[in-house]
Amino acid sequence: MNGTPSYEAALIYAGRGWHSFPVIWGAKAPATPRGFHDATSDPASLEQMFDRKQCNVGIATQASGLTVFDIDSEAGQQHFDRLLAEGSDCGEIPTTYTVKTRSPHGKHFYFRAPHHFQVKSSVGLLGPGIDVRAAGGYVLAPPSWVDGDHKAPAGSYEVLIDSPVAELPYSLGVQLHSLQHRPQEPCRHRRIRTQLRPETPLNVAILREQLRYISSDCSYEVYRRTVWAILSSSWSCAEEIALEWSKKSPHRFDQLTFEALVRYFDPNRSDCPTLGSIYHAARAGGWHG
Repeated sequence: MNGTPSYEAALIYAGRGWHSFPVIWGAKAPATPRGFHDATSDPASLEQMFDRKQCNVGIATQASGLTVFDIDSEAGQQHFDRLLAEGSDCGEIPTTYTVKTRSPHGKHFYFRAPHHFQVKSSVGLLGPGIDVRAAGGYVLAPPSWVDGDHKAPAGSYEVLIDSPVAELPYSLGVQLHSLQHRPQEPCRHRRIRTQLRPETPLNVAILREQLRYISSDCSYEVYRRTVWAILSSSWSCAEEIALEWSKKSPHRFDQLTFEALVRYFDPNRSDCPTLGSIYHAARAGGWHG
């Protein structure tokens, strides 16, 4: 019988009705071809997937009927506590299954997903330091371990409160649902900013060539400025090019982080990067075009 800690944990989660799948040890990237879509609660399938390997454990939140709030800062925790207190009937913070993540102030709060509407995964909609993992997402679960990077030091995931999963406070769910389903305005970088360099096949090819000399395996600040510099072109293909560049380092790339950068891009910022910064970074990386 497979006796690895990850497999044993997956069996415990299956007993709770949660669907899990293996994730690469030391990282957050799925170890299966279809990622969280391969998650299951079937013991025989779990034994085959984990197959005596040392790996992390991922839980597919939607399939498991969960909405998980990912808190990664002290300020985010304080704001989340206020939201929970305001959303509960008695004004108290409900006790629920809680996991400590590798971040110094990191926690995952598990709640039952509402039945009458769908909550989607998102980044920062409720406030800085508060992310949501629900439909379209997954979370790492104990006994996972993630190596250190620019976001946080290395650390393990541990159960802090092993209690039944509480129901998501109704008003908090409604607030989150309304934020996630509000009408979308046209992208500001296409509506406001004038194209400083025309979108021609030659210019698009040059930008793609320059990005070959800029690694997306970089600090978050470099990653953010590069994505925003690409968006500053105001080209119709800008988001596609930025996504294409991001995916060159899959262990760094996070779809939700990328979507948040696109959503919060503001071409009117005084420090907004431009395609000129791509040029200089590419030159520094060895491009001689």
